[in-house]
Amino acid sequence: MNIVYTVNMIHNEPTGWARRRAERTEAIVAAGLRIVASDGLDALTVGRLAKAVGMTPGALYRYFPSKQAILSELNLRVITSWSQRFRSLHEKLDTEHAGPTPLALFGLTFAALAEEQPDALALMALTIADPRVLTPAAEPSHVPPMLELLGGVARMLDTAGLSGDGASTRSARFVFSLLGVLQTAKLARFDPVFAPSALAHGLIGELLVGWGASAEDTRAALDQASQLLTDSSEDS
Repeated sequence: MNIVYTVNMIHNEPTGWARRRAERTEAIVAAGLRIVASDGLDALTVGRLAKAVGMTPGALYRYFPSKQAILSELNLRVITSWSQRFRSLHEKLDTEHAGPTPLALFGLTFAALAEEQPDALALMALTIADPRVLTPAAEPSHVPPMLELLGGVARMLDTAGLSGDGASTRSARFVFSLLGVLQTAKLARFDPVFAPSALAHGLIGELLVGWGASAEDTRAALDQASQLLTDSSEDS
């Protein structure tokens, strides 16, 4: 038995090597997110990413076995960051009497991500929709957080009394319908009717009313959610 390994496991303290590896991994992820944010998803190549962190492509593969694994980790960070933002806003709600407001807030926060970080949203869509990205090696990184996110929406539907034919099914419809309409930014350049935020706002209202929320409660929920987002932007 490796005594050094055993002692480190008992004390749960990373070795110097483990710390350096963790720091380098974080540097790779941060550089990948910067490349996507500044130049778009197509600009993210293993060669460019390796150069950005002062490594060779071969050395980078010791940290991530494939580009798919890199994309999966970046997607995990996007989901995690977005979820934290939603939770911080959700904490400001009186959830006991919130009705459909948490769902409206979820949807509008999602739409805000599309406006503020379009490449991050494109990364999320690519990683979810493209089966070539969802390799077995990459799946464990970002799939559990996405399933947790869907489960959270299902619970909000249950709490609002809008679960209907199944909270899990409606949760998937809600999230992936939003993800779809938020991909229309290019079309919006030619016709403002395709503006992602406007389409998302309309879709959220139609889904909530269609699933049983009153039109009045839905309008109030969207107004409250919009105000929370506005206040959050002004505070930041």
